[in-house]
Amino acid sequence: MSTLQFQLGLNVMQAVIALCHFCENHGPRVMMITQPMRSTPSPSSSSTTISSKQTYCVKALQMLPLAHTDHERPICYGDCTPEILEDPEERCSACISFGNVNQPCLLSNDHENKTSYISTQIPLKERVYERVRNACLRSLSCEIPAPHRRSSFPLNIRTASHAVRIDEIRQDCISEYVDESGKSDGDGPVFFGDADNGYCFSLTFRLRDSKARGFFRLYSFIVVSNDMTYIVNNYEFFLQALTAVKEKLQSMASATFESELLQDDIVRPHYASMAGRLPSGWFKPNDRNGRRVAIDTKRNLQTITGDVLIWTRLHRQPIYRLLTIHI
Repeated sequence: MSTLQFQLGLNVMQAVIALCHFCENHGPRVMMITQPMRSTPSPSSSSTTISSKQTYCVKALQMLPLAHTDHERPICYGDCTPEILEDPEERCSACISFGNVNQPCLLSNDHENKTSYISTQIPLKERVYERVRNACLRSLSCEIPAPHRRSSFPLNIRTASHAVRIDEIRQDCISEYVDESGKSDGDGPVFFGDADNGYCFSLTFRLRDSKARGFFRLYSFIVVSNDMTYIVNNYEFFLQALTAVKEKLQSMASATFESELLQDDIVRPHYASMAGRLPSGWFKPNDRNGRRVAIDTKRNLQTITGDVLIWTRLHRQPIYRLLTIHI
């Protein structure tokens, strides 16, 4: 698809932000994407008002509290009608956020700037969906982040490469060391993309989980845009803002992890290095006899962080503010 077509697909937004997860059952999956939608409604516009019916998320739409209630204001700005009504990818509870039927979502409106911020499980538009899915796959598989070094201008905008590294790539790409806080040599920021598929800032990180293979689960935040200059100029902002969100998630996951370690039947991380010497068939999920490791590949983010409102918090607090202030 041409750059012009991609521009049309993102004509109401400069960028979208998504949380991705490498599901142990289904591989890389986009779990939540926040999209700013903008428009200037007029009296003759087709924008839907609060008193009218809206069909795209009637069953599960969750409106965040607004400072002012005005029945003349539209329920959303821009074209928020989804082109994808059902997620085409197979999923389990570990890689599901809002659900995959009729695009349930979280919606916040900035009436002053006539902008809606919509968080869904998959993008509303097909063109955006293809770009974000491609960025998710690369973010969690083939793109290797490098340790961050502070720089006033980390990228060279004249670089012609399809994938641009933030810093020098680490030499040892075979084995990764993960410390107790969830940090790994393979985690961190990376920039990649091209004119045909769009550009992406990715921040890869891990969350501790007592029932995951290796006691960690892999996630990433991605910012996808068709404008390379936009990503480059705001690189430090994206890095600082998303790192703050990442560290909060890691703190919550670590607290849950430590509380689960108090259980008598849990397997301690310092025994993980012995896995290669254990008998065949030792690691089996959901085993009840207490002899084998209870691996649960379907644990969702709410369980890992111990917060049933984690999706609302990701939308309403860090991600929503990030988009409101800067995109």
